[in-house]
Amino acid sequence: MPPYKHLCAVVALAALLIPGSRGATFDGSRYLWYDTPGTRFNASLPVGNGRLGGTLYCLPTEIVTWNEDSVWSGTFQDRVNSNALDGFPKVRNLLVNGNITAAGELALSDMTGSSVDQREYQVLSNLYVDLGQRGDATNLVWYLDTLEGYTACEYGFDGVSYT
Repeated sequence: MPPYKHLCAVVALAALLIPGSRGATFDGSRYLWYDTPGTRFNASLPVGNGRLGGTLYCLPTEIVTWNEDSVWSGTFQDRVNSNALDGFPKVRNLLVNGNITAAGELALSDMTGSSVDQREYQVLSNLYVDLGQRGDATNLVWYLDTLEGYTACEYGFDGVSYT
């Protein structure tokens, strides 16, 4: 693999991992934290901004499972409610006349998107980051800070501390 691909992988991983606080006491109302790596998707820690997201496992060869909000199962679904154009003046008149409840009910039935079967999010890709560290890590802790919105993996390997 060309050297720039390794650099891109490390930069991508570094963007997700923000230095934490080794040895800190984790407040259970704010943090999810573990001292063993995740072994499956449901045991990984998520991080994202609502559009682009990923999960981390804190493994010797890290797996970043990426997702982006336009990656869904199935094809495009048109959810435009065909009654919306005709419903708008009716809702407006009901509001002007003070009939708030009826206006709300009509807006919900005629102006919201047509319900179609919900589709499932799909994985965009898996990014594998291998730092070449073979053997057991020491002092492993990985966590998700739910207040600040970041995840980190901290461990020692061959006498060096990594975050």
